[in-house]
Amino acid sequence: MKRNTDPYGNLEWCIGSSDDFWCFDYHTNSDGTITLHACINSETGGFIQDAEPPLTVPKDKAVEQAKRLIDAAVEWCFDNEVAHDKAGWNQSPCYFWRCIHADIAKNGPAIRIPVEMVRRPQITRNYL
Repeated sequence: MKRNTDPYGNLEWCIGSSDDFWCFDYHTNSDGTITLHACINSETGGFIQDAEPPLTVPKDKAVEQAKRLIDAAVEWCFDNEVAHDKAGWNQSPCYFWRCIHADIAKNGPAIRIPVEMVRRPQITRNYL
């Protein structure tokens, strides 16, 4: 059976370090459903495996399920003392679900690392 998703082959969406990480992929099916897929690559453990079998959900449940997968990945990283390398992967841990949301909403591509808003102090014109 040919899969429409290939998280490890794609490596577009990842959470973890360069040695131990979860990677994700998704596919929009012709019937309007979305297939989500996550796998774990553990160099220190010596394995690559599906985190769980690929999951096909209605479009309105895709973001919720993507967030659930990300929560599981972050928890796995915490339990295994793996720090997410935001700079190395060039993305925030939430990039996967934000991409799915942007794809469904058709509002343009998601930003890999969101810009942090800075609160500026009130201008008092007192510069001393």
